[in-house]
Amino acid sequence: MKYFFNASLLLLALPLWAETIPLSHQSNQPSSISINEMKTRGFSLHNIKFDLNKVDAVAHPTQQKYKVLSEKDISFSQTVGEAQLPFKSLVVVGSPDEIEVTIDAKHAVDVSMLAAPAQLADCRCEDNKNKKWIPLKKSSQENLFQVESLGKFRGQELSRVTIYAAEVNLETAVTSFYPSLEAQVRSQGTLSSLYNEELNSDYDFLVVSPKNLLPGLVDFVQYKTQSGLKVKVVNLEDIGSDVAKLTQFFKAEYQNANYKYALIVGTDDLFPNHQVDTSGSSRTPSDYPYFLMDDQDMIPDVQYGR
Repeated sequence: MKYFFNASLLLLALPLWAETIPLSHQSNQPSSISINEMKTRGFSLHNIKFDLNKVDAVAHPTQQKYKVLSEKDISFSQTVGEAQLPFKSLVVVGSPDEIEVTIDAKHAVDVSMLAAPAQLADCRCEDNKNKKWIPLKKSSQENLFQVESLGKFRGQELSRVTIYAAEVNLETAVTSFYPSLEAQVRSQGTLSSLYNEELNSDYDFLVVSPKNLLPGLVDFVQYKTQSGLKVKVVNLEDIGSDVAKLTQFFKAEYQNANYKYALIVGTDDLFPNHQVDTSGSSRTPSDYPYFLMDDQDMIPDVQYGR
């Protein structure tokens, strides 16, 4: 992985009680993040530009040394135990070693405060009153970006690139903002390019339905066919209503036909689903395991619905 970093420092002292932190002379204007994509010589180039004019900082209701940051139309990171900072992420094709990230931080605005760390979300299945506060345990990303492997989608390696327009120094209790940060991400392609890729397949869309519900699908299948998709309809009774048999069927059809879309028809009493382990329950109903064609990751290789 290659990266470049260039920053000059502009110090700005603000009182801790300030609710709005101006980051540019246009602090009365809304902030924005723009992304432009270009394709050149088989590679994709994403140019990401931050225009952060201000952020709102509110004292945490129970942890007074932290400030909760927000700004309209700007996303803030939500990794539990890490500072919530303005960011932009994108999913690209390639492994982390194949992706180049160039950062031009331009100038910094340093504020004497600690951005509050993200916490576990409330869960309807648990007693949230006993949930423990997770403090900020470390400073944020040194290079203002992070590249992580997600797994494979339809045989192609995917990575997530996250660009941060701020960082926190836990030792000095300073949050540094980079309101005009620009980044360039060079990769082999994007997830959308894989979705739109023309495939050499026998059909595009697989529909599996109980026989008694097939009459209600006539108009749907006709519409998809007229839209240019090749649709295959299979009776559930021809496969069986066993989860293991259905999983094997979907994988075998994928290996033979390389279909992109799938529709499951019927409630779980007619068409069973998998039971997966989540934070809410160890038996959460889900269909996505049907479409995990690569057992090494948790990325469905088919766009599906029920």
